[in-house]
Amino acid sequence: MNIAHPRWRVAPIDWQRPLARARGALGPLWRALIGAEAPPPFADEPAIDFEDQLAGLCAATVGFTTDPLQHVTLTTTVAGPIPPAHHIVVLRVAQELLRTAVAQGMDMHLIGRIDVRVEAGRNGTVLAVTDDGWGQKRRRLEAPRLLAERAGGRFSLEVSWANTVTRLWLPLH
Repeated sequence: MNIAHPRWRVAPIDWQRPLARARGALGPLWRALIGAEAPPPFADEPAIDFEDQLAGLCAATVGFTTDPLQHVTLTTTVAGPIPPAHHIVVLRVAQELLRTAVAQGMDMHLIGRIDVRVEAGRNGTVLAVTDDGWGQKRRRLEAPRLLAERAGGRFSLEVSWANTVTRLWLPLH
């Protein structure tokens, strides 16, 4: 039984644009995460700089999770030499915090700002992600909290009327 009427025409769905966007965003995201764990494949190839790796991961994550109509300004800052043992934890937590900030905090916002700052000091490494969105739900931040605890660190969330700040602190071992 065919219930289609000649006047009811369904426009074909163009999957090429969303797939191209996903491929474009996943490439840098994959390279940023893999580069944190893998040594350079060739002896003459330089190691990936952590600051470049963080910037690439953040840009790819925000680019992959924002709506095409949204304009989110992203800044990344690295201060001090980050211990190599903290690299992968900082990258994984940053990715999750950015994804959550865009999905929850920037929901229904056309314009937003996210600042990612990593500082190394005498007491350890601090990752701070600040966004000017609606705020994030505590239950959605279990993955960063578990990663922090597993690495022996702490995780905190501060929500105010102006912004949301999430912090990861990792001790020096």
